[in-house]
Parts: sequence; structure tokens; C-alpha cells
Amino acid sequence: MAEHSDASGRPPFRYASIHFPWGTGPQQTSRVTSSNKLQMMMLTGQLPLLIPVSMHITDVRDVARAHVHCLTDGRESGRYIVAPEPGRGILTTAQMARYIQEAIPEAPVPRFTMPQWVAWCLVKAGYDRNMDAYMYATMVHGPGPGYISNMAELGFHYLHTDPRKSVQDAALSMKALGVMEQQDAHGGSPGRLYAATAAVVAVVAVIATVRRLLWPGTSIKSKYKAS
Repeated sequence: MAEHSDASGRPPFRYASIHFPWGTGPQQTSRVTSSNKLQMMMLTGQLPLLIPVSMHITDVRDVARAHVHCLTDGRESGRYIVAPEPGRGILTTAQMARYIQEAIPEAPVPRFTMPQWVAWCLVKAGYDRNMDAYMYATMVHGPGPGYISNMAELGFHYLHTDPRKSVQDAALSMKALGVMEQQDAHGGSPGRLYAATAAVVAVVAVIATVRRLLWPGTSIKSKYKAS
């Protein structure tokens, strides 16, 4: 490497890394990767209940344009974050489900959101291998300052800043590519999620009932007041 460096000791190439929070947008093939997996699960009935989290949406078309921008501009080097302004790109799963239902009314999109504590119990129990407790906590409290884009300093302009359109374009492309018919191809089962949620609720209900029978007339609130 040293023999190919210039007089200042710098290598004869530039290095720029592109990062983005939650990418979504139209599919090019029927193979659904992590970015659009949540929409795919909603479309195919694999997610009967919504998880109460929020996401900072970035359109994959702008992510692709950002890569090209850094390759062709000739001066970028460093770490860059591709993300619309936080106030314009944050969606809850309930909003995402509503947008998908608007675009594809016949889709078996979930209508109800599970309670926060049930979701937390499922995550802690390792129900979803794609989400650990830290990731869940981050998504519950919303994106932090790390998702503020610095691409503007490079003269980059976003073209896809409407999260509703990004989500709907993703859903419509999956429908056109036949992803909705592949309900069992990617695994997952509505019954399994219902069973896990019901089990958590049942355990808590049993504990609360036993406690009420053994110590009638007491509650957590009354204990706090007494102390």
C-alpha cells in the first residue's frame, strides 16, 4: 500500500460508507430480504398482530442514488447516513399496516396491536430471532440522533420522502411479483404468534388471579400508597 500512496501518504482511492435506518421500496425480484420482510409478513397473513414499535423509513431508491452520488461525485470520503428528516420518515407499524391496506384492500393486514408488555415478554423470551431486547427498546423509543442525515453537505437531494408512497410501492411490487401467493415460502405462522401471545396473557392472568385470592383487597397501587 505504501508504494502506491501519494506524497501526503494517502492511498490512491477514496472510501465512503453509506448507512441507512430502515429501507423500504419497490422489489426488483420476488426474493424478499430483511428490509421488506415486515411488509411481506403483513401481506401474506404471517403477522396477525402488530408489534408496537416505530421505524425511521428510508426509500431504497434514494439509498441507491446516494451510492451512485458518492461514486460519481469524485470527492466523498467518510461515513454518510441516508435518512429523510426524522419528522418526515418515522412510521409506526400501525401506520404501515394502514398504508398497505389502502394500496391493497384484499391483503390480510393485521388490524390490532399487541400490548407493549406482551411484545416485551415475547422479545425477552427469544420468540423473534431477528430482534433482541436492545433493538426492540430502540424501536419502541424511536430513532435517535444517529439517524440524522449528513448527505446534504454533499449536495445530495432526496426524491422519495413520502413514507406512505415508499411502503405502498413496496407492497404493490410484491403483489405484482407474486409474493402474496407465497404465504408459506418464508416460514412463520399466525397460529404460533397467537399462541405465544395468549400464553403470556394467560400466565399474567393466572398470577393476578392467584394473588387476588390469596391476598384479597390488596393491589400494587394500594401497597405503594401504604408505603
